[in-house]
Amino acid sequence: MSYRFVTTSVVLWVDTLARTIKNKNGKHEGYVVVTQDVTERQIAAESMRRAKHAAEAANRAAHNI
Repeated sequence: MSYRFVTTSVVLWVDTLARTIKNKNGKHEGYVVVTQDVTERQIAAESMRRAKHAAEAANRAAHNI
């Protein structure tokens, strides 16, 4: 699951994966949580989306002349 944290000066994207830990009898013992900073990946993906939209708009404009 991805989350976005926004403060007055920073936007941070993280992916989090959580799993329960059970003992051999199936009783809940705790959790394992892994969180990874994916801010650079999100920024790159947004940049690619903007470039794609710009290229599509330029292509439409070229064909409408």
